[in-house]
Amino acid sequence: MSSDTAGFADLVDPRHTMVLVIDMMPLFTEKEWEPGTDQVIAASLAFIEAARANDVPITFIRHTITDADWTPVWQRKWPVAIKEMYRPGGIANDFDRRFRPHPGDLEIVKARYSAFVGTTLAARLRERGIQTVIALGLITDICVSSTIRDAFHNEFDTVTLSDCTAAQTLARHEAALAALADCFGSVCPADAVVAAWRGAVVAAGAH
Repeated sequence: MSSDTAGFADLVDPRHTMVLVIDMMPLFTEKEWEPGTDQVIAASLAFIEAARANDVPITFIRHTITDADWTPVWQRKWPVAIKEMYRPGGIANDFDRRFRPHPGDLEIVKARYSAFVGTTLAARLRERGIQTVIALGLITDICVSSTIRDAFHNEFDTVTLSDCTAAQTLARHEAALAALADCFGSVCPADAVVAAWRGAVVAAGAH
């Protein structure tokens, strides 16, 4: 994260920021990831609550694979069991009950790792005047990383929450975060964003 505190506060200003909650579905939240599923879930829930308290809009993202999405490329990469798990109504297709959208939240259903591929996400962000996206979810080096890279390619500023994401191993998690920080945006713990929001609130009231 940049050492420029004022610049970071502007980057995550609630007026032009959206939180992306990526693939918090039982297939992932019920598995053990590094640096620890339970702590990532707890940190993510606390951050979502803070976002709501600061009127930061939230988009919940989940993965579905329909017959049309089951292309030869995906068939060669994955067994048919993956299609069955992710099909509409399949065991992997719904949100974890702790990460279900509230009224007024956005929901994006994706068919690929990135939430920007084949969806209306970029257009919906622009319609709302969003410039910065903050990502949390599972897993760091696949769906989170793919989404953040495409957000950057779509001209959005990005922040990835290091303690609200996890991967199969700690090495993969840390390598993914390092790549995102080097080339695709900011990486920081959730508390850094919440602190920036609190600072913005204090500054707004200090006329």
